[in-house]
Amino acid sequence: MERMQASLLRRTPAWYRARLRLALNLLRFGILGFGAAPFVYFVTGEKLPAMVGYDAFVTAMWVYLALSLVVFSSGLFLMATPVLPFVNYAIAESARKWLRSALAGGWVLIAGGVACVVLSPLLRSSTYNPEGLGFVLAALGVLMILLSAIMSIDYSVWLAACVPDPSLVRQGKTFLWLAPLLSILGLCFIALGPLAAGILVFIFLTKLRRRVMAPDLEAA
Repeated sequence: MERMQASLLRRTPAWYRARLRLALNLLRFGILGFGAAPFVYFVTGEKLPAMVGYDAFVTAMWVYLALSLVVFSSGLFLMATPVLPFVNYAIAESARKWLRSALAGGWVLIAGGVACVVLSPLLRSSTYNPEGLGFVLAALGVLMILLSAIMSIDYSVWLAACVPDPSLVRQGKTFLWLAPLLSILGLCFIALGPLAAGILVFIFLTKLRRRVMAPDLEAA
């Protein structure tokens, strides 16, 4: 079984490996985007908001984070591209489908939340304000995308096993529980936990991308 699994990535078409490399790049750019926003704020403090105006700064940050989320989600979507011979393996196909389902559900919730906020002037009444519902739906959508990100680590472990790279498999299995743990517990320490989790996942994705680009796979 391990020998068969180890040959899977070599048996995928070149277009899939190119798409996988693009997916890994988008995931890394998304992580960098999420990390850069708080870094800029911590470095500049209140100087940058005072310079451009607080409202403009907050708007720009929300737009920037939204773009980072789109880039990251695009990477998740491309990573979960169906391809032979992966679809013949129930474990990989199940992980891929759950990843895309969680991602799609997250964006549906976000779209619903944005629609509620945008249409709130038309739907608002004396007893009902849809803005609150919109923010709740958007927050749930972001949580769904974060859930799909955790699922992507599980799928990345499968990809690492198909390279094959036993050390990456071990790292991926560790990050599968360590990244969520750091993110949750680290919120109590000035968001250092999510930052540490992001750095670990970024390093893991960089190593996986390097292995996917290995000459022995390109020559296959």
